[in-house]
Formats: sequence, structure tokens, C-alpha cells
Amino acid sequence: MENDFVDQVAISRSISHVPPAHFLLKIEAFSSLVENDVENYKSLEFDAGGYKWKLVVYPNGNKNENVKDHISIYLAMVDTSSLGLGWEVYVIFRLFVLDQKKDEFLILQAGEWLNTSNKFGGWTNFVELNYLNKAGNGFLVNDVCIVEAEMPVLGISKAL
Repeated sequence: MENDFVDQVAISRSISHVPPAHFLLKIEAFSSLVENDVENYKSLEFDAGGYKWKLVVYPNGNKNENVKDHISIYLAMVDTSSLGLGWEVYVIFRLFVLDQKKDEFLILQAGEWLNTSNKFGGWTNFVELNYLNKAGNGFLVNDVCIVEAEMPVLGISKAL
């Protein structure tokens, strides 16, 4: 494969024809987000594993992490007020990007501890923009990109 994914600790990559179970984010007019240098694009809130989440996509890369020419995609925990102070949750999650031509999903999986100071998990260099835009690939069809999320296992939450 010609893609440029950055290896991180505790991640795996795979391809599947089975869609994820928890959330789908369909980003229409994706190129306008890139051209207008939109910092990030956030999904609506969704529930998984008893917690509330959002997908956060940086179409030009997360500039806070000095990323460019890549898409950064994160899973963000929201509405943590019910967890109290000093919470910590281990989450194993999968982020999917649909290859619309092949009808298969590129999947990246990771496990991370999220807590009061770090509510994001994901990839700063999820995929190169050039690879996403490549005509032969099906990740951007009719200017639509489909990103999906699944949290199959959530670990123990505890007070720090």
C-alpha cells in the first residue's frame, strides 16, 4: 500500500467489509474544508460504552501538533461531569475510513488512557491528504469522506 500511516504504540491496521457499530460521520464538501483551512470539524455527540463522544477531524492536520499535509482524526470524550474529579478511563477504539469504491473500511485501532487532562485519543497523522485525494482511491468520492468510530471495549474507570 502507498499510504503513509504513522506507527504508534498499541495500534493495529486492517481492512474490513463489516461496518462499525457505533457512529458514522459523513463529511460533505471535504475539499472546501481543506481549501478554507478549517481548523477542525466536529461530529455530533454520540453514546458508546456508557460515555458520550465526538469525532474531531482536522482536515489540514492538527497544527497544535505541527502536522500538515495529513488528516488528523481523534475520538474525544465529552460531558465528563458525571465522572467527578480525577477520573481515568481506558478505551480501545477503532476509527474507520470508508473506501467508497471498494466498499471496504480502512481501520486503525488503538488503546489509550483518557483522563481529566487528556480527553482525546487518535492519530495526528491519520492519512496523507495526497493519498486521500488520489483518483484511484475511494476515500474521497464526489467530495465526500466517510469516517466511522467504534469502541468495542472500554476499560475500568477509577479515581486518580
